[in-house]
Amino acid sequence: RLPALPDEAYFTLAPDWVCEVLSPSTMALDRTRKLAAYARERVPFAWLVDPTALTIEVLQLDAGRWVIVTACTGDS
Repeated sequence: RLPALPDEAYFTLAPDWVCEVLSPSTMALDRTRKLAAYARERVPFAWLVDPTALTIEVLQLDAGRWVIVTACTGDS
């Protein structure tokens, strides 16, 4: 929780968690450039949700690298 609203039009504090809802047009960007940016900013957790494949991947940042903690499908 932020103690007060910032004066800037953007946040300078990295989030504790991000969730990307994948689409065919942005999936490559989400899995490459965005995950690299989140790692650079030390965001500890990321979820990748694919509504077409009915999957979710839970990733955790470990020593600067993303590790899959779990992956679930709509069947599980």
